[in-house]
Amino acid sequence: MKLLGAISLGFAAAFFAIGINESISKGVQNSYFLFMFSLMFLFTYGYVKRHEIAKANEAGGNQKEVKTGTTKTNPKAKSKK
Repeated sequence: MKLLGAISLGFAAAFFAIGINESISKGVQNSYFLFMFSLMFLFTYGYVKRHEIAKANEAGGNQKEVKTGTTKTNPKAKSKK
């Protein structure tokens, strides 16, 4: 994990914890922006992680492929007709 990924994940966790504390003491309406900052940093972490994986795959590295949501068919499975 690179520095930007670690920082964004840490900020996401910190803003979420602070948002929980603020929502308990002052209510959810007053802590809504903290949860949105937490989501923003969480999405930033996901973007950085996918970018790192794609960059490693372009360079021919042995890292995980990004999941695309496509399903693979099993060629050995028998179809019922």
